[in-house]
Amino acid sequence: MRFLLCVSVLAATAVLLPTVALAGQANKLTAKRGSVRATVTFKGSSLYASNIRITLKRAGTTVVDAARVRDSASGKPTISGPTALAVTDLNGDGEPEVLLDLYSGGAHCCTYTRIYQFDSVYGAYTWIDHEWGNYPYALEDLDRDGTPEFWSADDRFAYAFSAYAFSIPPVQILEYRNGTMRDMTRNYPKTVRRDAKTWWTLYVKERRKPAARRLDLRGVLAGWAADKYQLGEQSDVWKTLKGARKRGELRGSSPWPKGRKYLRELRAFLAATGYAG
Repeated sequence: MRFLLCVSVLAATAVLLPTVALAGQANKLTAKRGSVRATVTFKGSSLYASNIRITLKRAGTTVVDAARVRDSASGKPTISGPTALAVTDLNGDGEPEVLLDLYSGGAHCCTYTRIYQFDSVYGAYTWIDHEWGNYPYALEDLDRDGTPEFWSADDRFAYAFSAYAFSIPPVQILEYRNGTMRDMTRNYPKTVRRDAKTWWTLYVKERRKPAARRLDLRGVLAGWAADKYQLGEQSDVWKTLKGARKRGELRGSSPWPKGRKYLRELRAFLAATGYAG
């Protein structure tokens, strides 16, 4: 299931990140674009890093000098992988941002990206953290406007209506503007429809199996329903879900809701997370 999700999120993407060099050492990452050069040093391997420090240079001038990278929660993040550092222009203003992918620890969560943006007024870098949770992301210029979007999945669906292994998050597309991440998923109906089709196909396949052998359909249908809401097709959702309840497809183990309670809680969840807006 996790492999299927990664394929759905990352398939056919044209990732715009520049190649990250390991600079001949196991404890150093570098990336460069235009006049901006980023260097990250650490102890240990890239998957078990400690004492992470970042240096940022613009036109040869050091702006951030080996600053310690800390996590607001654990205080001790590690680098999420050997290609975790990138320099790319996220908002089309000609000033590249620096992206550092980190992991704060945890069983099924806690990956996030620290995005550094140069403030020309103060001559300094500011940064934000965006949490991805369980799911990967890719950068792709989906609307072909010269700036990339973050293509990922909505982590709020993990564990919401089924166990992690059976949770299906809907596609989520974000853009970075003015120091914030904005959800732009509704602007990409073709991508959303493709995602909805993936989960509908999975649902149809699984519901044909004996109940003891199939995936928990409560998790599959929640992700599909969110995609359909993004497309403005709410009426299709409730017609399908009511039929699924009558056929006994919304049963399953606790503590997740089942039957009519599932319908009520899913409707409230979609409203609370902005899908019904």
